[in-house]
Amino acid sequence: MFFVTVPTWKQSIPSQHLAYQTQSEMVILSLDQQNLVNEYHELLNQVKIPISYEQCEQQPGLILYGYYDRIDNLMVLCKDAIKQSHEYVETLVHESWHAVQDCIDGLDNSEITPFLTKDPDLLTMMLNNLTPTEVENILHNYEKVDQAYEIEAFFLQKYPNLVLKGLNTCVIQAASG
Repeated sequence: MFFVTVPTWKQSIPSQHLAYQTQSEMVILSLDQQNLVNEYHELLNQVKIPISYEQCEQQPGLILYGYYDRIDNLMVLCKDAIKQSHEYVETLVHESWHAVQDCIDGLDNSEITPFLTKDPDLLTMMLNNLTPTEVENILHNYEKVDQAYEIEAFFLQKYPNLVLKGLNTCVIQAASG
């Protein structure tokens, strides 16, 4: 696997924007997105989860934007799939939630825990707040055993500040243990 720990940032963009170079085009991040992305990168770095920007094998009819490898504690963002700034941010947030799920049982093992969906009322609330496309995606493209993890991640990718709190908890947990 090819690992790159930092994306290609273009500094010639006006100072209020940050650019992420994808396979075929440049994704421009707003200042707010840039600040959010920087917070994520800092926290992921503190818990020693590198981000690798890679060409991902795409399947017909599906787009893989990224994944979290809980064995190697590695986040992969697919530079060939991410074309817009919101896709970059949502994918970073989504995969960061998987890192939080992994952190619950410790990053030094292959265990991962979907803890929010253990409460049936919370699970119902999350499902009711996903789009029909997201629900269909989860039901048809993920193994049944992985669906609870994905429900949480798809729901929380819309709440990046909550995921940041989860990552902060991981940093505290890593520092204390």
